[in-house]
Amino acid sequence: LINSKKTAGGSVAGQLIPKGNDRWLLRIYKGKDPLTKKRIYKALKFDGNREQAQAELERLIVSKSQEPSPNDSTMTVNQLFDQWFETVAQNRYSHKTLKNYEGVIAYDVRPVIGKVCLSELQPRHIQSVFSGMVARGTSSNTRRRLYSVIAMALDSAVAWGTLETNPITRVEIPRREVKEM
Repeated sequence: LINSKKTAGGSVAGQLIPKGNDRWLLRIYKGKDPLTKKRIYKALKFDGNREQAQAELERLIVSKSQEPSPNDSTMTVNQLFDQWFETVAQNRYSHKTLKNYEGVIAYDVRPVIGKVCLSELQPRHIQSVFSGMVARGTSSNTRRRLYSVIAMALDSAVAWGTLETNPITRVEIPRREVKEM
């Protein structure tokens, strides 16, 4: 443990691990996975001398300490997805799956309900995302996949204590449409 910074929710810890001649691994503790309870770390490779690596680690720790707390009642849907992608999805899914999820969220969710506070999020907000997708002619498989991604992120928010209940449980799962051949 090299550095830590006190925050409202505790401290943010970082490690500086030598990996060769002027090569470093910077590791920052991100918290625990709400479902598996395993520790989550963000690891970054860094090339430079020890002082430069130390300065970069301190910068990362400061930026982490300024992120909104998962228990923050003013957290928006956008902030939840940012945090969920960084702490849960990044450690659970392959790079390609993660990019696919990020793209669907960026295109369909963020413009419609991204600025809504989680404390104000209602099933009707989530339903409006799916209604817009139906109006555009998005396939039922894409809508069902998006439903599961939103559900996982909101389940994490419940586990973190940000939400009391998951509002998507009161939204009907998009029906699977069978195409005729």
